[in-house]
Amino acid sequence: MTRQTLVRLLTPILLVIFPASSSGEEWTFHLVPPPEQIGHEEIGGIIETSEGKIWVGTFGGGVYSILGTETSVYDETDGLADNWIECLESDGADGVWVGAPGGLSHIVGGRVDSVTPDSSLRIDVEGIACLERLHDGALWIGLDRGTLLSLTTNSDGTFDWTIVVDSGVTKGNRIQDILETSSGDLWILVDGIGFLRRVEGEWLVQSPQDEEPSAWSGIAEDRSGTLWALGKERLYQFKNGDWTSDSAWDRHVRDNPARLSQIHDLIPLNSGELLVATETGIVIGENGEWSDLQFDDEIGHPNATSLLQSTEGSLWIGTEEGVLHGTPKSWRNHATTNEETRFAESTFHAQPGHSPMCADATGGIAVFEDGEWRVKHRLTAPILSLSEPTDTTIWALTETEAIEYSLSDSKVLRSIQIPQEATPERIYTVQAQTWLKAASGVYVLDGDRFVAHPDGLNTQPGEVFQISEDRKGTLYLIRGSTIERLKDGKYEDLSSELPALGRKNYTSILCATDDTVWIGTSGDGVFQLVGGKVRHFDHREGLISDQISKLFQSSDGTIWIAYSHRGIASYREGRVVNYTHGHGLPNTEIEGIGESPGGDIWLSARDRGLFRYQPESEPPDTIIEATPGELDYRSTGVLSFSGRDAWRSTEEEDLVYSWRFVPLSAKNSKPPEWGPFSSQTTTLTPILPPGGYRFEVRAADLHRNVDPTPATVILRIAAPIWQRPAFFIPMGIVGAIAFLSLVGLIRNQAALRRSRDQLEDRVIERTSDLDRRNRELEGAIAEIKTLRGIIPICASCKKIRDDEGFWSQVEVYVSEHTDADFTHGICPECFEREMRELKG
Repeated sequence: MTRQTLVRLLTPILLVIFPASSSGEEWTFHLVPPPEQIGHEEIGGIIETSEGKIWVGTFGGGVYSILGTETSVYDETDGLADNWIECLESDGADGVWVGAPGGLSHIVGGRVDSVTPDSSLRIDVEGIACLERLHDGALWIGLDRGTLLSLTTNSDGTFDWTIVVDSGVTKGNRIQDILETSSGDLWILVDGIGFLRRVEGEWLVQSPQDEEPSAWSGIAEDRSGTLWALGKERLYQFKNGDWTSDSAWDRHVRDNPARLSQIHDLIPLNSGELLVATETGIVIGENGEWSDLQFDDEIGHPNATSLLQSTEGSLWIGTEEGVLHGTPKSWRNHATTNEETRFAESTFHAQPGHSPMCADATGGIAVFEDGEWRVKHRLTAPILSLSEPTDTTIWALTETEAIEYSLSDSKVLRSIQIPQEATPERIYTVQAQTWLKAASGVYVLDGDRFVAHPDGLNTQPGEVFQISEDRKGTLYLIRGSTIERLKDGKYEDLSSELPALGRKNYTSILCATDDTVWIGTSGDGVFQLVGGKVRHFDHREGLISDQISKLFQSSDGTIWIAYSHRGIASYREGRVVNYTHGHGLPNTEIEGIGESPGGDIWLSARDRGLFRYQPESEPPDTIIEATPGELDYRSTGVLSFSGRDAWRSTEEEDLVYSWRFVPLSAKNSKPPEWGPFSSQTTTLTPILPPGGYRFEVRAADLHRNVDPTPATVILRIAAPIWQRPAFFIPMGIVGAIAFLSLVGLIRNQAALRRSRDQLEDRVIERTSDLDRRNRELEGAIAEIKTLRGIIPICASCKKIRDDEGFWSQVEVYVSEHTDADFTHGICPECFEREMRELKG
């Protein structure tokens, strides 16, 4: 399974809507260009085979097929007789016959065979103009040269050929169309001659007389068996053995002269209308009236060449610029009964165990059967409300009485008068009791009369009232701005008990099958009561409006949330899907929601009738586009994915995805839970332990279909480098080197410690010695006074002048300024001198 990596088959939406019909059929169209190998080509024909595959013939590009999201292309390189396709026809199974100027081809099981008659027929099957498969299985082949051939397939796979009409009958003119009617009549259209009908083995001309024989392009049959001749600007009906111009078509053409054009094709729709393809667009016919189909401006008025409504109901329109594919809108309007009377929307009920029921304004009770509403029961007065039906009975409320009616016997069982003071509004059946909601309060049926219900249930006029019952028999009641719970005969005000609820304008209440209680409000979104706790939902969780009118749970567990004026939403598995005007819903208040036995969801819209939602059952495909493969430990990678929905019923941007990472080692254990659905198309791998993982992703569409075969890819998270085998040998060598280095380092460190210790001892010893010498020096210094600077001294007597200007003997000055003391002696020179003087 996959999504955005593959070739995208469809271009962005080109929207177009049919005018609403009685069946409410509205459509959304997309331009579906051919695959890239073909490009945009004029379409030569569209058919459907038994497997639901759509085959498209092109003028110049061969043939391509579409089955859901898969396409295949066949051209001359595959063995096709010609790339210019004039016509296609199913072989009754999964194969297709292809007619072209170059001859006849058969495609089945992906194989292309060229089919030609043997030489005994003495005719070439070339210039094929039209094909028709008859009820007996024979294939009729119309040729350009006017010959009509019949081909039958034998059980051994061989073919038998027969000439049905030779060129003498057709005067060698081209056979343009072939038709076998539902009654078995055979018609052919011959260019220049007109319509030929086979009557008792003879081909007789039976053409409208007021048209040129060359004006006709085809012949078709509608569901009533009426034949239609397709001319230039005109349509004719064949009734009572004669052709009559369709006056409604003539009137439409007169009123729209710009749309005068050649008519190419006509088909009946499943809903009963007729669809006509012309050179200037599509015309739809209903109840004897014709109207133009208004396409989007980007499409304009296409030259439509061929039409098909497939078995699953979608429309295919071949044009000169490709194929338009139309799908019915999700919600279809059912506004009236088969008697063309409108419903009173407040009377609608639909339950999985009962066909939908509704009452019209004349007192009729209608049941939805065989695709339409039929009035099955009739009362004498307009019905205001219907209760939920049981297997055999239903209550109908009128302005004056409540009527118990037997659905099995179609008769009134009893009538209960409405209290005079009560203005009746709704009637309910809850806990096997019949409840009446009136403007003046709430009443319960007691025997043969309605009595006001006691104990606080009497509401004020105009207050909203609704009852819902859970699986344990507890009743939940809305009274204006409060929520009451009735359990074991006692009333509890939940608005006071749960402050998160508060006092709000409550509009709807629902007891879900999982024992949660859902409460809708007018302006505050939705509240959910889960185990005594309150969870709040509003526009921040995906709701498009916080004004809620109704709540409903379908049998698959989906919660349906109706907006007051914006459509409806579904909620399941944490995902909100909104349906609005673009899906076929009106912008008006939803008054009721229900479910029919087939799983269709119904709702009643004020002043607009009933709408039915038929979920598309085919899930989307999921595609993984990019994956990181193997990742390093504790790194992240990017995964991207996409999805494709069959026939594009859900646009690519509306698909959502859920994914998970499953460890490959956990084969027998429970896989992890799926993640919540998200519109993301990429995700990062989380930080995962080493090992293998399977990434799974699944797409979901607007119809709540989930891809049952998720796209998968294997991821591997590499082990960290220290856990890899290649890491051990070099790391062992490195480890040994590191060990030896460590031993050497330890030894060096021991030697260093010893050297350090020795050094420290020597430092201590030297430090002690220095301390001793310092002490000795300090003692010496302490005994020394020094004289500094310039000392003035007498050059004759050697006296010294002090700072105050006095002259002192040298020994006096020094003694005063130092710690020195003087002793007197005499030097040898002075001794000799003194002695000489004494002697002398």
